[in-house]
Amino acid sequence: MKNLTKREMLKYAGDFSQLFGIKEYTLAGGKAKGVKAFDIKTGSGLEFTVLSDRCLDIAGLSFKGINCSYISKTGIVSPEFYDESGIGFLRSFNAGFLTTCGL
Repeated sequence: MKNLTKREMLKYAGDFSQLFGIKEYTLAGGKAKGVKAFDIKTGSGLEFTVLSDRCLDIAGLSFKGINCSYISKTGIVSPEFYDESGIGFLRSFNAGFLTTCGL
């Protein structure tokens, strides 16, 4: 999408949100219920999901449709399910692309 005018970009899509932008939403099911997330598309093929309720962890990342992240079996888990005992944190550790570990 480099060096294209707005008019030229709209030849490829009906709306700019198909090419780039940020979509905000809240997860509604299971242990992920209530987690606020943002899907970000850069327009250059980089797309990722940021979880604001998990200290801006990057849950998933892909480049030109190729997945670059790992999601563990736990999936996305709300911070309210965090377990402090021993290795209990693994019950809510989804890995993803970047985990801030509660910074």
